Amino acid sequence: MKQLILLCLIWWALPALAHEEHTKPQKSTLAVSVVFDAQHRLWRASVKSGQVLVDSSSDKGKTFSAPVIVNVKPEKIGAEGELRPKIALGLKGEIYVSWTQALEKPYAGDIRFSRSLDGGRSFSTPIVVNHNRDLITHRFDSLVVTYDGTVYVAWIDKRDMHAAQMAKQSYAGAAVYYAVSTDAGASFAKEFKASDHTCECCRIALAPSAEGNVVGLWRHVFDGGTRDHAIAVLTANGLEGKVRRASFGGWKIDACPHHGGALARGGDWGWHMAWFDGGERAGLFYARMDGEAWVSSPPKRFGSADAQASHPHLLSVGERVILVWREFSELNSAIWLMTSNDGGRSWGQPRSIAQTSGASDHPFLVADGETAFLSWNTAAGYRLIEIEQAAH
Repeated sequence: MKQLILLCLIWWALPALAHEEHTKPQKSTLAVSVVFDAQHRLWRASVKSGQVLVDSSSDKGKTFSAPVIVNVKPEKIGAEGELRPKIALGLKGEIYVSWTQALEKPYAGDIRFSRSLDGGRSFSTPIVVNHNRDLITHRFDSLVVTYDGTVYVAWIDKRDMHAAQMAKQSYAGAAVYYAVSTDAGASFAKEFKASDHTCECCRIALAPSAEGNVVGLWRHVFDGGTRDHAIAVLTANGLEGKVRRASFGGWKIDACPHHGGALARGGDWGWHMAWFDGGERAGLFYARMDGEAWVSSPPKRFGSADAQASHPHLLSVGERVILVWREFSELNSAIWLMTSNDGGRSWGQPRSIAQTSGASDHPFLVADGETAFLSWNTAAGYRLIEIEQAAH
């Protein structure tokens, strides 16, 4: 518990440093994103020496092809923790990549995008997704493709905060904006604002809905400075309905914890959610969100707060729900797993499925059809672990 308290104190004391450290260019980074295609090939996006690289594996991550450079001209790229290049696939095999380019002004950035139409052999000249080109924060991008092939890119944006400051008005946090492409990533329409008053540097979780829209989950700044989570439906024509509160931890902190939530579609009833809460009951939590009544179930706590349980990710395959997260000890960091076979109503016992004594990235889950894998990049090498095998 002392370690958790110390971590929270660091978040309080060094928010500006945390922002800037996450956009420094690096020669190499452990922050990667992966996705499986219909041929069971794993595609990976990474960053090295200011360039986004894409490679692939046909043997479940044991070996990878020679990487293809996405942006020929190196640039400052956010590639650490909550910031990382994103990769997604289109309906006809298109490969989409987005990332955050750090600009010369502190905290300023642009959302960049490129695509491959030839199976990853080459990528288009990168474009800037955000039409607003003020030298401000457009950062922490998230990328998702809907079931009809529409491409959504969402990000954290500070244009409204800066406008409020110029007008000498108060404004809490930042905002969530998103842009939509209906032509397979060839262009993006002018962005929509999803919400004011969001946390400044937590990842936005996106998931496609059965109706062809996208549901987003992010850490929000509610009245009184409480930083809980909000959920909303994003459409190609703007926000549908209103932003709804999804968690009720009551954490009051005047800084961003760099700790976004996780979201996965459940059944016809709604959504699975997992998040970190640093309030009075600091720790990791899971809940179900009814997509019609928009009412959250009572949260279930999981993970060890004393071991700094952090950065949950989840995946839903039918009624099977899988949760992973990272914990630390004096000797190593470990990935823990917990599964449910009844849509998140009940859960099995947590178990450790991977460890490393060196540096490591956050854990992520990825599906190849109905088979789930843990994707975990470490200083010792990239690991892709089949969940069913890890459970035994």
